[in-house]
Amino acid sequence: VKRGLFDAAKTVALLEEGMFFGEMALISKDPRSATIVCEGPAQLFVLVAGDFKFVLEQNPGAAAQMKKISERRRFDSSHL
Repeated sequence: VKRGLFDAAKTVALLEEGMFFGEMALISKDPRSATIVCEGPAQLFVLVAGDFKFVLEQNPGAAAQMKKISERRRFDSSHL
């Protein structure tokens, strides 16, 4: 959910099982660009910022992939 003009909620993505979110803010250290709302029951795995940073530092390939995903999502969300 992204707030638009006059605070109207706007759907920016529908995530499916196995997908993730929140990486853009963790990588860029910018404020979150959207809020997640679950439409039904969900099980989530939470990876706190420090652990996320550690994983990326230990896995340069994963870090590069996360950066690409984050940049693509930022581009996609800026064109809504």
